[in-house]
Amino acid sequence: MNKNIKTESRATVCLLFAIFLFSNCQKDKEVQADIDAISATSSESTLIQGVIDFSNSKHDGGYALLIKRAISKTTGDNSERPQESLIRVFEDGVEIGPAHSTHQDIRSEGKGRFSHWGSDLYLSASDNTDPRTNGRTYTYAVISGSAGKPQSPSEVPSNNSGDVLGTNIIGYANVDGKTTGGQGGQTVTVSTLSELRNATESRATLTIKVKGTINGSGSVYVKSNKSIIGIDGGTLNGVGLKIFEVSNVIVQNLTIKYVVAGTEDNDCVNIKYSDHIWIDHCEFFSDRTHGWENWDGLIDITKRSSYITVSWNKLHDSYKALLSGGSAADKDRIKVTIHNNFFYNLAERAPSLIAGNAHVFNNYFMNNNGYCIGSRIDGIVRTDNNYFYNCKTPIDTNLGSDAPGYVSGVSTNYYENSGKNDITTKEINWLPPYEYRSALIAAENVPAVVTQGAGPRL
Repeated sequence: MNKNIKTESRATVCLLFAIFLFSNCQKDKEVQADIDAISATSSESTLIQGVIDFSNSKHDGGYALLIKRAISKTTGDNSERPQESLIRVFEDGVEIGPAHSTHQDIRSEGKGRFSHWGSDLYLSASDNTDPRTNGRTYTYAVISGSAGKPQSPSEVPSNNSGDVLGTNIIGYANVDGKTTGGQGGQTVTVSTLSELRNATESRATLTIKVKGTINGSGSVYVKSNKSIIGIDGGTLNGVGLKIFEVSNVIVQNLTIKYVVAGTEDNDCVNIKYSDHIWIDHCEFFSDRTHGWENWDGLIDITKRSSYITVSWNKLHDSYKALLSGGSAADKDRIKVTIHNNFFYNLAERAPSLIAGNAHVFNNYFMNNNGYCIGSRIDGIVRTDNNYFYNCKTPIDTNLGSDAPGYVSGVSTNYYENSGKNDITTKEINWLPPYEYRSALIAAENVPAVVTQGAGPRL
């Protein structure tokens, strides 16, 4: 972001002068006089400042201190706008940071990192001592419109919130190419199975709006360069999507349910030999009363499919949720990002990774009575800030007779009322090849954010 050097210098001098005076003042009227004086000399419109009060604070793990309701005079970061806050924090008059740090980074790395989240403040000292006992004074200040202003909405990924359908994609679907779906083509609206099939199997670039409920059985095949978007409760009841040997497909805002496996390998979404696919803000489910083989899985990503993002979906009430990879032939080929999804009332595969690479972050797992994340046959999974509640085995590499896989980021996750992980291999340090930390939310906030934001929105 561009900065105006003169404005930056003037604002910084004003801030440091204000904080110096403030830290030595004892009377409210003196403090207000300082604020008034600085406001008069500053070209900015508003100045807010204060001393951080540790009376309502607690240790939050690692180097982090959580101060509840520390700053309520200005808007903090939130899941919808993760760089909303304008506060700047000072330790004995010296600015620390960076701001907007992930809560896990504050815990594990510290060194002055902080996050103004809502009205709370997650804080670390510059030397990782305890801010409550190190004898230093911690203050904050805000100048609206200052050079420290965070990114504008256009600079922040638009799908880091579940409130609206996103257009910018986080993860593998935007690696080694772009996933744009039907962008640039015509838009058609379908409300019958024959209309849906004609549209998805067309070779034209299309945005296909699925209106209301379409009943049927089996699956429809989807050609390349399609966006399939539900409107007015868009639902496929008994009908799945087969995305085979194609590229550049987006599926959004759809409910797909009760797809019987049959003899034709039907799933809610079945992806084979395909690349650059984005599945976002959908809901997939069956039931757990008809047996393991009746429904097969909700999402299958196999046969060397690559560069896929699965985000902000609900997957529930099924024995098998999401299979990624199918055999050793998928090693180093399957590349999937799975984030901000709600996996609940499942038996397993949330996801199950075989041989490929998967990045699994900010997902909420609830009431799953088998394993959640499985990695086998040299599969590599990076986990970040997931939340497991009432799950039998959150992470498992010990799956039957298959060779184990590998996992990294295990300590970043939050486990509540859940069993132990069954990890039989040494943790590795693999990270995905794209920026995602600006979209991370604290693991403890995942249930509230994901339950509110996942699933169809329109």
